[in-house]
Parts: sequence; structure tokens; C-alpha cells
Amino acid sequence: MGIRPLLWILVAAASAAFPRSSFAQSYGERDTGFLVTLQEVSDPEPGILVKLVSTTGYPCEGYTILSTVRYDEDTVTVEVHGMLQPTPCFQTDSEATGTTLFGNPAHPRFVFRLTYRGDTDLYRITLLKRTITAEPIRVAFTKLTIQ
Repeated sequence: MGIRPLLWILVAAASAAFPRSSFAQSYGERDTGFLVTLQEVSDPEPGILVKLVSTTGYPCEGYTILSTVRYDEDTVTVEVHGMLQPTPCFQTDSEATGTTLFGNPAHPRFVFRLTYRGDTDLYRITLLKRTITAEPIRVAFTKLTIQ
């Protein structure tokens, strides 16, 4: 057996092991908005927990929002990459959810930036001793609450 047929067999095996539905996916340019909650936590490690909930329902129970955190001086960016479909898919109309933890920012005042499918929302966050305050700078697809 040559290298090419063997390569195609490996590609087919990988495709079967990881069906298309298991990768992050989206249903349009910006198919949903997000309800975003910031919460100070101490367990499992101290920091700020970002909870994300889609404003659009998805066809299965348990869709997960995939996101990452990036730090740039006085800006914390949460990049939403898409939704991960659960396997198996229990058919129901349900919101997608996700959480991201970022540590304690270096500055008590910073810009919180959320990006999704080419759009950006910005908030100015101030960490006080017992509270967090948020001031919207630019909002297109998120609604932010503090818990």
C-alpha cells in the first residue's frame, strides 16, 4: 500500500472519530447575542468569572460556548469562538452556556472587551473592595450584569 492511500485512510478514520458536529460552529454572521455576568470568585482560584449565555436557542440541550481570554496592558479580551454541539444531541430548544475565568487584573480599572464574529463590545470595569462596577463604552451584542 502506498503512502497516499494510507493517508486517505487516516483522514477518513479521523473524520469518523471527530464528526463535523463536534467542532465549534455557528449558524450565521452573528447568530446570537450574549448575556454576560461578571462575578468575583475565590475557588478554584481567585479571580473574575465570566459567565456567558446565548440569547438564541440551539437545537440540542447542552451547547457550550467556546472562548479564550487575552490580556493587553489595561484591556482584558474575551474572544468567543463559537458553539460546541453536545453528543448525543437531546433535541430541545436551549441556550448555549460557557464560563471563562481570568485572574485578578493588574489594574483596578480596565477595559473589558468581548469579541464575536468580527464585532466588539467594550465596557470600563472598576474593581472596588466589595463591588465591581461596569460602564458601557460600546455595546452591540451583549448585556452585562455584575453578580
